[in-house]
Amino acid sequence: MAQPSNFEVTTNTASNLLRIQLRGAIDAASMQACVDKIAAQLPTLSAGFTVYTDLSGIQSMETACVPQVERMMDLCRDKGVATVVRVIPKRSKDVGFNILSLFHYPKQVKIVTCSTKAEAERALS
Repeated sequence: MAQPSNFEVTTNTASNLLRIQLRGAIDAASMQACVDKIAAQLPTLSAGFTVYTDLSGIQSMETACVPQVERMMDLCRDKGVATVVRVIPKRSKDVGFNILSLFHYPKQVKIVTCSTKAEAERALS
């Protein structure tokens, strides 16, 4: 029986939205698979798109994931991301995304950090 994936990546071209959900224990291999899926789906979006990242289900993330997280941010930057909405229920669950954003996104990218999914959905409206 296949083990369930600890990430989900979807796009909504009508909303110009990339959704990323991470859950469980994230290792470098699963983060690389996630980034590969993001890279495959980014061509369906237009410059000015929004990234919604739900980190509420993360139990842990290996520090070895940093290069993949940086690559994910660089791919989104290069495609023309305009807004990043993140769900981080506790500051302790921010596994470096906010700090890495300072180095991988230009200042004009709007970053919104929410503590609940409902708050994040409102930010997307």
